[in-house]
Amino acid sequence: MRRAVTLADGWYGFNVTAADVPARIAVLADECARHGRALDELTVAVALSDGIPEHLLALSAAGVTELVVVGSPQPAPDAAAIWVAELARTWIRPEEQPGPDRV
Repeated sequence: MRRAVTLADGWYGFNVTAADVPARIAVLADECARHGRALDELTVAVALSDGIPEHLLALSAAGVTELVVVGSPQPAPDAAAIWVAELARTWIRPEEQPGPDRV
């Protein structure tokens, strides 16, 4: 956390649970205070081990600015397209889903 605050533009928490994120961001905020930086100067990205869309509001309230959805599509192009469509249905609100007028 100290290196993220003193040397970087952000912090990336990988493979953390949604429940652990607020405590980790609190540590990051403490390091920011120690080194004269504001937490909102940093990008705070997380890749959750237990991510579901219902976590989004709490993550945002905790200070997360980017959520990384980790996964791998099947190698076959048709299967990969289905995988991407399922991700979109899971993570993108219906009014934000791509349609014929959106690219």
